[in-house]
Amino acid sequence: MEQIRDQINTTLARYLSLPLIEVVRLGQCELSHFSVQSLRFVPQLKEIEIFNSIITELSYVEYADLFGSTADFDVATNGCSIRKLNLQRSDVRMIERNSFDNVSSLQHLDLSNNRIDNISASTFSIPSLETLDFSFCLIKLIESEAFIGATNLHELNLRVNNLETVENNTFSGTSLQLLDLSESYKLVTIEPNAFEGLSNLTKLKLYRNRILRLDPKVLEGLKLRELYIGFLPNSTIEEGIYDKFNDLEVLQLAGSSSMSKIPAFPASVRELNLFNNRITSIEAADFKILNKTNSSSNTPSRLEVLNLDSNQIATIEAYAFANLSSLRVLDINSNKISKIDEHSFAQSTVEELHVRWNGITSIDPGSFRGRNIFTSPTLKVLYLERSISKLSAADFEDISHVHQLYVEPY
Repeated sequence: MEQIRDQINTTLARYLSLPLIEVVRLGQCELSHFSVQSLRFVPQLKEIEIFNSIITELSYVEYADLFGSTADFDVATNGCSIRKLNLQRSDVRMIERNSFDNVSSLQHLDLSNNRIDNISASTFSIPSLETLDFSFCLIKLIESEAFIGATNLHELNLRVNNLETVENNTFSGTSLQLLDLSESYKLVTIEPNAFEGLSNLTKLKLYRNRILRLDPKVLEGLKLRELYIGFLPNSTIEEGIYDKFNDLEVLQLAGSSSMSKIPAFPASVRELNLFNNRITSIEAADFKILNKTNSSSNTPSRLEVLNLDSNQIATIEAYAFANLSSLRVLDINSNKISKIDEHSFAQSTVEELHVRWNGITSIDPGSFRGRNIFTSPTLKVLYLERSISKLSAADFEDISHVHQLYVEPY
């Protein structure tokens, strides 16, 4: 400690005439320990980035231990002024419980791509903290109330970790709006009260893990606008678990080997992603269910984007999209569609249609008109690459309304 203090004293004496420093970026450093408090001698410092380095431990160091008498320097001693701290790829393995004590201005903290296996309770009691990134670490355990003092924490990224269980009250005391638990391939259990108190949470990502059963109680009390679920091998997701979200706008249900039909979903949904499932057909009845799920039957659908990429769709019922009055983008790439019927898209409002990588052998004249003969066609962009084995002029009769056409035979 005495050696560190002497080095800092020498450095400051040499460079006191430099302008006040606001940003520090260091790469390929070999710092066995790092303490935010140790940088309080630079009172205007706002951002620190240390990357591709070796920092084994984040710890708390008393100001007096580093500088001896505070009379030696005319600096602020009422807390660190840093707003952004980036320590990604720095080999951090341990974070002491009080590492961020007296750090009152920190808003953004990036600890991604490190080797942290445990987050202790009250480690991040930083009222000013808004975003925290722990993606691509090796976290196995987050103790209950680990973020209890982070009252302004809005975004928490825990993508790609080794969590097996998300315990009750893990995120208590925060104001989370976005929580990413995706691609945690060992995650099996989310306890019923894990999201307790997250009344501000609007975006939740839970895809690519091993959750065996998603209990409806887990999502009770949430006011989600975006929900991403998918690629959960051997999992059970109770039907209608998302029906209670009357303001849900984006819903992803992907990668399910048991989903052979388009499921019911709230009428509030504007973007529906159902890619990589086993859906075999598209029927008008699929979308009539939509209007009856949580609204009256005469309420028009708000759905604007429908993604059915990489399913097993072979047939599209006549007038299947006629009830989707707001639909603008339709993706049915990589399916088993062999014929485009004259009425497949009849009375639809689709403006951008993706039909790549299908085995289409015939297209009826007028298939891409969209609306009926009394209304001008809406289709503007059409993607047909690698879908048609043999092209003829007759396949594209009466599509002068299409502004962009992408065609490539397979």
